[in-house]
Amino acid sequence: MVRRCNAVGVRIFVDVVINHMAALGSEGVGSAGSSFDGAALAFPGVPFAPEDFTPPRLCSSEDGILSNLSSPSDMRNCALLGLADLYGASAYVREQVAGYLNRLVEVGVAGFRVDAARFMWPEDLAAILDLTNDLNTSHGFPPKTRPFVYLEVVNFNDGIIPDQDYYGLGEL
Repeated sequence: MVRRCNAVGVRIFVDVVINHMAALGSEGVGSAGSSFDGAALAFPGVPFAPEDFTPPRLCSSEDGILSNLSSPSDMRNCALLGLADLYGASAYVREQVAGYLNRLVEVGVAGFRVDAARFMWPEDLAAILDLTNDLNTSHGFPPKTRPFVYLEVVNFNDGIIPDQDYYGLGEL
């Protein structure tokens, strides 16, 4: 489908969730039939294990769930809506996420919309994007063309996390 779309000038952009996984207390079957256990932070199909999630000590709440919306640190280090928060400072997590984005680039997508980017540290997001390959020339993209990146950085006009923190990483 992507190849056919690219052949007629229709570009595909993928909405990606790269900063969290399923809810902390949930378990079940995910994509392609892989199991997951949010309570145990076990996502073997990805694969992510407990050490790949933001250490709870970095969040000011006892349960590690985001409750202090006036703290930039908590907004980026706590579990948003109780979703298991990937530790973007980890080289392994960065490589895994970039690997996912690179697989999408390989099939010919033109770029990504990064969901909830405001809840990621800009330097972690930058490191992931730096590991992402140029667009696939076999799909008609010019050499050395970078994927288009749109970041969901919702501005609540609260001054807590300025949009400027994400300038240069993608469109807002």
